[in-house]
Amino acid sequence: MEFPKKLKFGRKIFKIKLIPGLADKYDSLDGRISWDESEIQINSNLTKESQIETMTHEMFHAIMHRVGRLQSSENPEQIAETMTIGLLDMLHENPWLIDMWKEII
Repeated sequence: MEFPKKLKFGRKIFKIKLIPGLADKYDSLDGRISWDESEIQINSNLTKESQIETMTHEMFHAIMHRVGRLQSSENPEQIAETMTIGLLDMLHENPWLIDMWKEII
């Protein structure tokens, strides 16, 4: 399966870009998400499995941003419920994600 070019979540459509040697000013990065720019960047130097894991990680950042930012001191059940609702919503809008995850499961 080819890596996806976009991710729909709520009213936003995120562009997904594979970037060789992705880094910020200080460190190399596996991935990052910009809510304002509607963009997810994934380090293309990662293995396919790591790219998928990183994409999933960035999706959870999107879920937390959309559903509401969480503090680490919050109840773990609230965090789990937030992530569950957000993940199911994202899977409903992007059924191709299931096929992507099947490659590493």
